[in-house]
Amino acid sequence: MSYLEAGIITILCIISAPLFDGIMRKWRARIHSRMGPPIYQTYIDLFKLFGKEDITRSPLAVLYISCIASATFVLALQGDLISFIYLLTASSVCLVLYSLLMGNPFAAAGGAREVMMFVIVEPVMAAAFLSYAIKAGSFIISHLIVWSGVNISTIFAIVAMFLAMQAQMGKLPFDLAEAEQELIGGVFLEASGSTLALFKWGLALRQFLIAYLIAFVFIPWPMVSGALLFLYTLIKTFIIIILAVTAEALFPRLRIDQALGFYARVLIAASFMAIAFSTLGV
Repeated sequence: MSYLEAGIITILCIISAPLFDGIMRKWRARIHSRMGPPIYQTYIDLFKLFGKEDITRSPLAVLYISCIASATFVLALQGDLISFIYLLTASSVCLVLYSLLMGNPFAAAGGAREVMMFVIVEPVMAAAFLSYAIKAGSFIISHLIVWSGVNISTIFAIVAMFLAMQAQMGKLPFDLAEAEQELIGGVFLEASGSTLALFKWGLALRQFLIAYLIAFVFIPWPMVSGALLFLYTLIKTFIIIILAVTAEALFPRLRIDQALGFYARVLIAASFMAIAFSTLGV
């Protein structure tokens, strides 16, 4: 894919991320038997936030959304896998640094939880990718998609990614860094104005990117190209987002020890089983 095509897809993803966030809010409300906001509500919220006073103006908010946007570009370009994982991890680091610099104990607690979660969850995603890379013999995303065979190792990798999806998207039962009932918003507690708008936009883009990633890399069928590939991927992304929101509406938030225990026992085992079977060639 050319840089121009990848750039266009990235811009479309950035623009449409708040729309998908609005769809998630609407679907969650329907599950709760509520009317819910219109699907364009997230755009309205961001517009209002950009017009409000920014008390804790921080370049980390710009860096946060820039890292996620860059990861989107790498995925659209079907480029280097290691760069993609690095950029996603860098966005989490920006969020943690921001929460720690605010000096608020609730924000610091949210930042500490974010550290604990991504230390556990990021290796799961990396291991799932690694199992594909071993089979494809390359760390280039386009090579992973071209290979896209189905066997025991890929099944374990897909299961691990689906189970890690909720934490990667920051949704229940794993939205521990925000946890409004416990930490009053946690990492975003001190944010306001344009800083909060950028964080919220970046979070919406990250949620969209994780769903897009699973649809694009781990469920690449049917094998098509060009605009049709983007259209099919958006449809699969929409279905994955609906599944994520449904799980969010049905399951209560876990305690941090329960969440870490779940990932340590289930996800890490599944992801490393994927690597083991890939190494064995099955």
